Amino acid sequence: MKVLLVDDADGVRRAVGDVLRRNGFEVTEAADGGAALDLVAAQGTYDVIITDIGVPEVDGISLIRKTRKDERYASTPIIVLTDKPEPSQVDESEAAGATGLLAKPFGDAQLLAELGRVLR
Repeated sequence: MKVLLVDDADGVRRAVGDVLRRNGFEVTEAADGGAALDLVAAQGTYDVIITDIGVPEVDGISLIRKTRKDERYASTPIIVLTDKPEPSQVDESEAAGATGLLAKPFGDAQLLAELGRVLR
């Protein structure tokens, strides 16, 4: 399974990417939403996208909206990462098309459980 992981924090990308790779996922990383959109356009398809809300260039919510406009990604699971899971953020993420949300900090088991849930 191919995962696009978008987070501007190197440590988060490294930690999440390591967990995913150890569990058999092929991971492509992007440090900002603009780079993620370029990858989405150029790389074909990903099986799941994991994005932080507060990434530079194109924020996570806008990334979701723009990605959902591409028919290849109309039903792709998208998990949002946030360190401030306020109700308005949760609602905005869902309205944009997110299928899951993880509040930072989260553990490996939570990440894998959420992936399992959205990939069913």
